[in-house]
Amino acid sequence: GEGRIIPGPYDEVIGGVHSAVNIDHHTAVLVRNEDTGSLILHTEHGLFFPTAYQQIVRTEKKIILEEYQSMVYKDKTGKFHYVRGDGDMRDFFLPPFCEVVSQEWSTDLRKEHTSVEKVWKFDRRPSYMNYEFNCRTMDNVELIVDVSFFWGIIDVQLLVEKTADAPG
Repeated sequence: GEGRIIPGPYDEVIGGVHSAVNIDHHTAVLVRNEDTGSLILHTEHGLFFPTAYQQIVRTEKKIILEEYQSMVYKDKTGKFHYVRGDGDMRDFFLPPFCEVVSQEWSTDLRKEHTSVEKVWKFDRRPSYMNYEFNCRTMDNVELIVDVSFFWGIIDVQLLVEKTADAPG
């Protein structure tokens, strides 16, 4: 409860005042135990107050995938984990020591990587794309060919293993 603390002449505040973190259905908190060095993801609803030997590393937002989306994350051993929105793990918190795998996809017409979009949720629905490239005929006439087509991601694991820029 409430109390009054009067510091003595040789007392000093270590670490300052910390605020509590509100944990709900969409928010969790990643905490490092300074005594053991372990990381723990707290997801129990309510206010979380760190103890003397706990340090809040960051608050985590729940990853929510639509049924047509997929994503990839890498664990602490470097193993890739593939998650689909139509599977069991539709919404989840990223486990400790894991990181989201993202790619930079070309968005410019010539796919020369001059403008890019960072993609970490892969949309498996059909997509429309324009593509432009130069080619030469047998009599050395240069043509600019403009192509428009639909494409889609069928296998996210194969996509991540084989390319870093799917549209390019």
